[in-house]
Amino acid sequence: MKKNKLLFFFIFLVILVFGVNAKAETLTGQAQVQNLGWQTSKTVNENQILDIGTVGKGLRMEAAKFSTSGSISGGISYQAQVQNISWQSAVSNGQIAGTVGQALRMETIKISLTGSLTTSYDVYYRSQVQNDGWLGWTKDGNPSGTIGKSQRLEDLQIVLVKKGSTLPIMVDTTKNPCISVDDPLQTYQTIKSTSVYNSGTDARNYQYFALKENNRSDGLYSAPYATSNVADIPNTNAKNQNKTIVYADKAVTLSNGSSFTHINLNGTWYWVDSRALSWEQALPFASHPIQANSYNSSGQIVYYSNSKYSAQVDQAATYWNQVLGTTVFVKTTNASASNMNVKISDVQNGATGDDAYLMDTYPYKGLMFVNTSLIGQNVNITIDGKPKNFNYSSLTVIKNSFVHEFGHTLGLDHTGSTDDSGAVTKWSWSDKTDIMWAINYSGDKTSQTILTTQDIAAAKLVRSLKMYYNTTKPAYYATTTSKNSTNNVVNNPEEQSDILYPSSSLGE
Repeated sequence: MKKNKLLFFFIFLVILVFGVNAKAETLTGQAQVQNLGWQTSKTVNENQILDIGTVGKGLRMEAAKFSTSGSISGGISYQAQVQNISWQSAVSNGQIAGTVGQALRMETIKISLTGSLTTSYDVYYRSQVQNDGWLGWTKDGNPSGTIGKSQRLEDLQIVLVKKGSTLPIMVDTTKNPCISVDDPLQTYQTIKSTSVYNSGTDARNYQYFALKENNRSDGLYSAPYATSNVADIPNTNAKNQNKTIVYADKAVTLSNGSSFTHINLNGTWYWVDSRALSWEQALPFASHPIQANSYNSSGQIVYYSNSKYSAQVDQAATYWNQVLGTTVFVKTTNASASNMNVKISDVQNGATGDDAYLMDTYPYKGLMFVNTSLIGQNVNITIDGKPKNFNYSSLTVIKNSFVHEFGHTLGLDHTGSTDDSGAVTKWSWSDKTDIMWAINYSGDKTSQTILTTQDIAAAKLVRSLKMYYNTTKPAYYATTTSKNSTNNVVNNPEEQSDILYPSSSLGE
């Protein structure tokens, strides 16, 4: 009999203990409202929504207090931002947040749990605010309401939810829980589609762009703009990085039709409006800022020159080695060297005609042609009935021309060009002083005198990614490649020509 009594007593204790532990946590809240004073206190169980304040009456919430009860130790902490006062100190467990008798509006609130409650429960909440209505749900200490907009908080909904359980509310991630000057959007965008450029490790599969910020002022974001409450606060301004070459692994289209591209800028990944990038490029006159190069597998370019301007070739090679801070260009005097990556030869294509060009470089083949009918000459030509003067007699200009061509062998494309009227083409992102600017109808090569910091950074980027094509075979390609630059550019957009005036077949 005693054993039975002990058994029943043990069962009673188990039921008692587990019954207490199974008891739902409760949440109590109360609001002080303009004209109404303190509302009646309300209490709800976990997974039930506690609603305090007013909706549709245009009345400000001036103060609020909350408490929890149940078997789990801990409580609730909350902090209010108040008109004229800013953020108050956090209070907890029935203390008053806000003000009483001062006719000041609450504008923002943060709510979080304390003690053991934090390991078992989350607290979700959302605000109804002046002008904007219901905002999005947030949780566990994040701000809800408005900041810096002088808008009253009118109503609050709060719910205790056991971690891992089904939410009793619909959390719409497209709605902003806290509108501020830095985070002004009420509704966020969603990603409709994604274009992946490179999901692997081969740097040649990235898309390369220049930032074009001359007439723009874009932000650089941690996520596509307006897709979350942190994605409309730029980490930095893209305008400060104008003309910088970046690479991208993907782009997204948002629900409003806008496009954002995921770029790597100086080693850090950002999202930027796709319109900030050098998309407007029409082959064959321009491709992406980074193209094929003449590197061998060790990251060097061994060149041989039989040009009459070999002294200027060597000066250009030395200059690039200096600005890159390492020996990239290595000269060989052996015309048959098996390790040769670039062979530089003089040709004469005639001073007139649609195939006239200054120099012609085939980076992935390892060939560079120097048109001595123009290089080293001061030539007058009539183009479309207009007299033009092309003066390339200066040795400094010739050296700069080789700096330009060696830039192509390093993987750099043209940074821009002008048309016959002198207007800058749409795809351009630099200016005429840039050595990597393309030659144009005016024949004004003399203005291209500056190897920009962006040019140097782009060349260093290729090296940092170890994007060495290792495809050059000058001895082989020299017997198979036509020296008519315009035709070859059409046939292979990775070949670079500095053409005085393109043929009509190229659409100019």
